[in-house]
Amino acid sequence: MPASILKLIAVLGTLAATPVAGQDLPFVAFGLPEDSIIPILDPVLRLPTIRATEAFAVYIDTLWPDPNGDARIWRPTTEAAREALAMVLQQADAALLASDQASMRRAAEWQATRLIEAELAWGLSAALERGDVAVAFERQLAANVFLFENYMPDTDFSIVSGAAVSARGAAIRWALDEAQMAEEDGDAARAEVLAGRAFRWAQTLMQGPAARAAVRPLRDPAERGELDALIRDLRGATAVRAYLQSYAVSAEEFDRITVDFSEAQERISARITAFYDRRADVGGLILPRPLGVDVVQALLAPDEALILIVPDEFSYAVFALNRDAMVWYRTESYRLDIDALAQDLLSGITAWRTRSAVPLPGTAAPDTPREAMLDAAHALYAEMLAPAAAVTAGRPRLLIAAVGTPAQYPWSLLLASPAAEGAGFAGMDWLVRHHALLVLPAVEMLAQRPAGRATDGLSYLGFGAPDFAAARGWAERAWGAPVAGLRPLPEAADEVADAGALYPRRLVLTGSEASELRLEEMSRDGTLAGYDVIHFATHGLIWGDHPDVFEGLIALTAAPAWTGLREISVAGMFPEVPDGALTESEIRGLALHPALVILSACKTATGLEFELDGVTGLAAAFLDAGAERVLATHWPVNSRAAVEIVSAMMLRDPALTDPAGALQAAILAQIAAGGGRADPAWWGPFSLIGAP
Repeated sequence: MPASILKLIAVLGTLAATPVAGQDLPFVAFGLPEDSIIPILDPVLRLPTIRATEAFAVYIDTLWPDPNGDARIWRPTTEAAREALAMVLQQADAALLASDQASMRRAAEWQATRLIEAELAWGLSAALERGDVAVAFERQLAANVFLFENYMPDTDFSIVSGAAVSARGAAIRWALDEAQMAEEDGDAARAEVLAGRAFRWAQTLMQGPAARAAVRPLRDPAERGELDALIRDLRGATAVRAYLQSYAVSAEEFDRITVDFSEAQERISARITAFYDRRADVGGLILPRPLGVDVVQALLAPDEALILIVPDEFSYAVFALNRDAMVWYRTESYRLDIDALAQDLLSGITAWRTRSAVPLPGTAAPDTPREAMLDAAHALYAEMLAPAAAVTAGRPRLLIAAVGTPAQYPWSLLLASPAAEGAGFAGMDWLVRHHALLVLPAVEMLAQRPAGRATDGLSYLGFGAPDFAAARGWAERAWGAPVAGLRPLPEAADEVADAGALYPRRLVLTGSEASELRLEEMSRDGTLAGYDVIHFATHGLIWGDHPDVFEGLIALTAAPAWTGLREISVAGMFPEVPDGALTESEIRGLALHPALVILSACKTATGLEFELDGVTGLAAAFLDAGAERVLATHWPVNSRAAVEIVSAMMLRDPALTDPAGALQAAILAQIAAGGGRADPAWWGPFSLIGAP
């Protein structure tokens, strides 16, 4: 590693948090990822934590002296105790900055966990400012993880712990605790300030792949382009190093790759230096920027309400806003119990006669309510949405921004009223009857809604019913194995044909023409970017569906012959292999900009990073590639249902002026049809994700 980058890295760890004009949070210089810590066990923070706790206890004792104590024992005045508490905090701040083990992680944890003492020492404004700094530190630490990932092999961190949210969680919890007490004391002004700050901090918890992808169009193209180039080099260098360590290569190839690797390191060093020298807000480039309550309310349409849900210490915290009001609350039940309800909900869905790529169990008879699922559907509504009724009533459009399990299931199948005994699915009070639903990966997306597209000039590209037999030749070379054995989907050809017929400019590719190679060629020559609607009607696979599936993929037709691999290099470490398995990594490299991607395949809204952001997997990959919205699924979709719902949705709104409303109407038509079509297993898997 060049000495220049080693020297630079030593500087990157420097703590810096200074206001920058127009920034949502204090500016923090980026650095290397840092592992999470537990303050009371940390060797640097343990003693300051104990001393601050003791000083706080003395302060409280001056407010409420022990009635059984000896009145003759001297007790300090409240002001003296306040000054003592402030001195303890100041000494700890100074010691932390001077320590050889100073870090952003320790600074974030220290400031976030001592906000109650900070307010007693210096007042509410100072405590809120320290909370802003703690949140900014930890958000940048998460950005460091997403930027560097595994590039620095000598650093000791993991992706999950390095992107921890413990400091932000502590700050949010303090603000909500204080807001609740202020409400109980009748201090509405204080409660509003604290709840508003908690709302802003809560938005920073949305840091998963979909959140990061969603805000890309909101950033300066030049700055974001430079950062993307740096990320590509970092990931390529990591992959090349792993390749050299894992595979036997010739001396000639080793020398060539080593030269390429050294050149990449110099580029990396120069790019990092440039970002650092101009104090670029890397955290703000990568992650969503939080918006204030007043800003969000001004951005919401009159018919919209927003629900933001984030994990609290033991429950979920919910913020509900429309243009005129905001309410917040904590769920009555524990978070783990609510997550169990979500599991009951999804477990009660019986997928039948599906488009699944893997064997599935049978089903109950159509229109037979499943008691545990229905109970969970209403219990989730009662916990998560019922307290927001004053805000959501009369707002036909509901935007859901959630972190964790609440983003794992389609909200359309929550029940606004308990299921009546003996009632069929068609008569139940599903949430989709009340609202057109959209999953919002980041609240900041409200700040820039997509521009309208010419209604008479929209274009359509459909890939349906691929020929999976061609992948067998690739499977012999350890490529394409997940696709080779998939069953054909002849009805998917009808789905893309029906949707394509709605557009005068269309290209419908089925069978052998629905190939990954064709898609990649269109991406390279720029034609893919010209399509407004891109539709895949095929199989989708995620990790666990097949031994050779390590990331989500869309199954397409493989190229008819082995085309070979490109030379291994930093710039091309991840070669495009047209084996029919269009993976998440390959999707992110596509050049596209559709208003809507339709993923009429299985489990395309499911991924592995649910602890960070529930919207992951293939849906997030297409958002990352440039899609404005993605229609994705949460479980194996019934093939006939996919044809009917997608076709009806596109027929109702081919210009995509209101895709959420069109999806709602298509689902309600299925429910009204009764019988098996009213079963949520038929109509429920679809979620619209992306821009409002």
